[in-house]
Amino acid sequence: MLKVAAIVVAVAIAAAGWLAQVAERSSEWFVIWNALAVLLVAVQGALGWRAVTSARQAREDFKVVVFDQVGPLAQRLALMSRGNAAERRAALGETLTVGVACAAGLATTTRVRATLFRRTVDDAGRDVFVPHTTLGRGDRPQSTFVRDPADAEGSAVWADAERDLPRFCTDVRAEPPPGWDPSKRRTYRTFITVPVHAGRDLVGLLTVNAPHPGDLTDDDAGTLQVIAALLGTALGMADAQWPVGGG
Repeated sequence: MLKVAAIVVAVAIAAAGWLAQVAERSSEWFVIWNALAVLLVAVQGALGWRAVTSARQAREDFKVVVFDQVGPLAQRLALMSRGNAAERRAALGETLTVGVACAAGLATTTRVRATLFRRTVDDAGRDVFVPHTTLGRGDRPQSTFVRDPADAEGSAVWADAERDLPRFCTDVRAEPPPGWDPSKRRTYRTFITVPVHAGRDLVGLLTVNAPHPGDLTDDDAGTLQVIAALLGTALGMADAQWPVGGG
């Protein structure tokens, strides 16, 4: 367990080291905040491994997660950190795509879908989360989460995001989450949603869903938080200027 925790914290410290290289248009407080955020999320992930009964299997599973899911994104962050402000913004789109691909690799099924939502303001002046980059199943995400008392689902999602709370639903039919609209046609039964922060700013959501209960686990929720923290770091490096379009 201690070795697993040490590996997780090492990943966080490495990410913090890349952040420290970002000097142009980034204050010391911004760098410190992001470093602490990544470290705290990584520690959360380490604590989640206590539920694993076999220490050896836990180490092997963790290596797979690091190299297959978190590793490619960490490499992209390292490349971004070497560029100037313009180069970091130019590299952001590809980095976000890599991060969403990492999220899509969490589930045990090939019919998973991962989506990164961007925070913006709609024509009515309301805060909304809209799909920006999505990978996985052929059907596109249909949800836009509006912060509006008249929108129960959107309000519930915003409430969790602003409190920095992940949402893991093991089965939307057996245990629908707050604000859930059962009349909407869904192509999934389980999902995880976590907020994405750039420094102190809530800038988006990262979600992954799958068609069958059991395709996602509590461990996946912890890993998704790490991926979301690294995506927030990438957005922070690019001054939270989302690239045009998406996937």
